[in-house]
Order: sequence, then structure tokens, then C-alpha cells
Amino acid sequence: MRLLRTELERFRCRAVLWLVTGLLLLTAVGYVILAVDRSAPPGPADVAAGHASYQSVVDGWERASEQAAQLCAELTEDPTSDPETVDLACSGLPAPRLEDYLPMQAAFEDVIPESLAGMTIPLAVAALAMGVSFVAAEFATGSMGTWLTFVPGRGRVLASKTAAAALGVVPVLVAAQVTVLLGGAGVFLVRGLPLGDAVLWSDLAVLAGRQTVLAVLAAVAGAALAFALRHAAAVTGVLVWWFVAVEVTLPVVLPRARSATLVLHAQAWVERIASFSVDECAPDPADPALQLCTTVVHTVGASQGLVVLVAVAVALVGLGLLVFRRRDVA
Repeated sequence: MRLLRTELERFRCRAVLWLVTGLLLLTAVGYVILAVDRSAPPGPADVAAGHASYQSVVDGWERASEQAAQLCAELTEDPTSDPETVDLACSGLPAPRLEDYLPMQAAFEDVIPESLAGMTIPLAVAALAMGVSFVAAEFATGSMGTWLTFVPGRGRVLASKTAAAALGVVPVLVAAQVTVLLGGAGVFLVRGLPLGDAVLWSDLAVLAGRQTVLAVLAAVAGAALAFALRHAAAVTGVLVWWFVAVEVTLPVVLPRARSATLVLHAQAWVERIASFSVDECAPDPADPALQLCTTVVHTVGASQGLVVLVAVAVALVGLGLLVFRRRDVA
């Protein structure tokens, strides 16, 4: 525990981590500003445009109603007319409603859940960057070799630094999430709009918790990659290659391979379910020269997503430990 507390203090003192924290909080503030814009009442120009659209529809409705009335009269006078056709022609057209054409003021449940969901990627990327920079800086400055003279057990050093990265990002993540939630709630409160019910806030809390778990795993993976590669630039190169080759290109070339992407499993964990579709083709029994294709939808549940993400993080920690133990720090 003493070693972990020391590592947490070292984590807190890294200037780069404060920079990442500032950028993340700035992103959260951006979503609050977006809530200010989206919750604003419609302006006079928007209301006037709504009235104009409504009047245009009313004019068309009046003309159509006159034509329908004439048709109704003709069918009613014709003894050969089908009763159902007469009823349909004489039922009248529903009148347009003005409220359907006036711009609506956005509700809390339409804005804030979307804003919090939009923080998923920034939270994960920020945590990943913190984990990488925290460990890579130790190698870049030579502090790792000095630190090993005080704590010779490399396994303990890796465990303490990885745990510090995982725990150290949590306050930053929570601060960003609270900024979005309370900042957005304050905006709607000032405008006198309702803040949703208990069920909505419960769903928001669950979403925030799932985002935090994902980001903590990203921090662990970042720290483990830094132990394995030792340079932030090398880690960045590997991550960019993985994203382009595996997450983007591979599913295009081989659609079935989408089930192996980490983005899909992260989405399944955060959103509780994720799906992707694959076209499966087979020869047409009537004409073997032709292909019959059907679209098959595959789903990934939250549990499977979490298991895959945890397994990847554990595997990366194992790789980092193997390299860290076998390779000279200098």
C-alpha cells in the first residue's frame, strides 16, 4: 500500500497528465455549452418559419378537403358505389395542427444523455494517454532505473504503477462526467425546464459507471503497452496501426472479422448491446449460377464485451511484465 500511495503521488505530479485533464474537462465544458444552445427557446425567426410552413400546409389541406367533399358527394349519389369506398372518401382529412410545425425547445432527456454518451471516446482516450505517458516518462527520464534500486522487485513496480494509473484516472473521469451532468442540469434548471425522473438519472449513473470501467481498462492497457514498448511514440504507432488495420480496414475486407474488433466490444459494454450485419450468400437451388444473399445480424452483449476487454487488458499486462522482467531498463 505504501508503494501504491507513492506511485499515486508521482502520478499526480506529472505535468502532462494535468494537460490531458484540462483537455478532457474542456471537452466536458463544450458539451455544457452545447446544452445551452440546444435548450434555448426558439427565436422569432424560427417561430415565423413554423407559422409559414403551417399556413402552407393548411392551404393545401383546404384544397384537398374541397376535392374530397366533391368526391364524397359524387359517390354518395351513385347507387353503385361501394360502401367502404364511400366511407373512406367521406371520412375527411385530418386538419394540420400548429404545434406540429412550431420549433420545440429541447428537453433534458433529449440532450444530456446524448452529451454524456458523447464523452465515452474522450474519456477512454484520455485515460489511455494518461496510462501511457505515466509509465513511458519513467523510462524516458531514466527514473525507472533509479526507482528499481529502491524497489528491486520488477513485478511489484509494474503492479504498483499499473494500479496507480488505473486509480489515478478515476477522479479525472468523474470530474468530467460530473461537469457534463451537473452543468447540463444547471442549464435546464436556470431555464425552468424539468430535469427528468429518477429512472433517467439511474440510467445516467449506470452509463457513467460503464464509461468509467472502460476508461480504467484503457489506462491499464496504456500502462502495460508502455512497459512493453517503453516509448510513447512507439505505443502511439502501434495504436494507430491497430486502429487503421484492425478496427477500420479488416471489417471492410472481411465483414465477419468485425466481431474481433475492440470498438465493437467497447460499444457493447457501454451501450449494453452492439450489433453488426453480414451478408451470407449461397447458390440459388433453382439456378446454381446465381447467388441468394440474406443479411444476418449478429449481436454482442454487455457481458461478452466486458470479458473481451478485460482479457485484452490482462494479456497486455502479461506482455508488459514479460518484457519488463527480461529486458534491461537502461
